[in-house]
Amino acid sequence: MVRQTQNPIAANPSFKRWWKHAIYMPWLTARYFNKTNLDEIEQAVQAAELGHAGEIVVIIEGSLPFNQAYYINTQERALELFGQYKVWDTEYNSGMLLYVNICEHRVELVADRGIHQFVMPEHWQTLCDQITTEFTQSRYALGVLTGVKLIGQTLQAFYTVKLQEMENERSNRPLLI
Repeated sequence: MVRQTQNPIAANPSFKRWWKHAIYMPWLTARYFNKTNLDEIEQAVQAAELGHAGEIVVIIEGSLPFNQAYYINTQERALELFGQYKVWDTEYNSGMLLYVNICEHRVELVADRGIHQFVMPEHWQTLCDQITTEFTQSRYALGVLTGVKLIGQTLQAFYTVKLQEMENERSNRPLLI
C-alpha cells in the first residue's frame, strides 16, 4: 500500500513492522541505488526545479530506525525527516519531500504549505502509484526518477512563483540514510 502524506495518521504499534525492519539487510539499499543512480537522480532534481520556486528533496531510507519501527510508520517517518532536514524552510514555503522506504516498498510525498494549497491529495496519490509501479518490477531508481520528473511537472503547473535568478535552497543530491 502506498500513501502520500497530507493528513498524517498515527501508526499502531506493530511487532510485525518492527521485525520486518529489524531483519532488513542494509546492503539492499546500495544494490538498488548505486553512485550512477544517485548522480542521475541529482540531475533529475536539478532539471525538475527549473522554472519555479519549488525545492525537491529526495530521501531514500533502507529501513525505519530499529528503535522507532515498532511505533512509527513510513508516513510518520517522512514527516519527521521533512522537519529534520528542514525541507519546509524555504523562502516561498515551496519544499517537497520524496521519501522512499525500501524495506516496505513505500513512497511518501510531503508538500510544504505553499504547494499543498494548490494540489489535491488525489494528485499526490497518483504520483505515488506511478512511482511504486516501477518498484513492483524492482526498478527503484527509475521509480524515483519518474517521481522527481512528475513532481517537477506538478510544481511547474501549480506553483507559479518564479524568480529571475532562483537560488537553489536545498541540495539536489538524494540522501541515502
